[in-house]
Amino acid sequence: MNERSTGQRRTLLLHGATLLGGLAAGGVSAGWPRTALAQGAPAAVQRVTVKDAAQQLAGGGWILMMRHEQTVPGVGDPPNFSLDDCATQRNLSDAGRARARRAGEAMRAAGLVPAVVRAGRWCRVRETAELAFGRFETWTALDSFFGQSERAGAHRERVIDFARSYAGSGHAMLVTHQVNITGALEVYPEMGEVIAARLEQGTLRARLRFVPGAD
Repeated sequence: MNERSTGQRRTLLLHGATLLGGLAAGGVSAGWPRTALAQGAPAAVQRVTVKDAAQQLAGGGWILMMRHEQTVPGVGDPPNFSLDDCATQRNLSDAGRARARRAGEAMRAAGLVPAVVRAGRWCRVRETAELAFGRFETWTALDSFFGQSERAGAHRERVIDFARSYAGSGHAMLVTHQVNITGALEVYPEMGEVIAARLEQGTLRARLRFVPGAD
């Protein structure tokens, strides 16, 4: 597949994900199929448990992209929200905060502790990272571009450049939004889901997916 076709496919995925995301509170409703999002994906992404993920990722050096945990009802953010004021944004629900804590506990219990944790500037993303991992570095490449799919390519390239330069023996955890993960990996994640990817032929390929904070 040539570069133009790949770019067109990724744009369709982003538009489809944005459309579906607008039909439910922060994600796709249970009644909507995701086949449109999966069409043309480079390979099936294996669903695994946290323990299985820890075993398969034992070699280190993977890029883990995590969508923020469950939020209060809504899509995107309220009009005129501010990144400097969490009260103006759509934030985690109490259930989402509990799941973020469980996610960190489950990953630590499985021995899956990231060496690096980065997060976007949105409060729901930073809070997910803080509750799950207790630390993070803010990185604007993980900021949402919801409703602005023309920015997807730039965000994706920054993530891929990071993956190319990452030399850590452990894993890098990138906590972000659905649109960022779909744009980078062509996968639609649930809230709180982690997608494990690695560099293959110069680009990131999603290989595993798991939800560490699930009940």
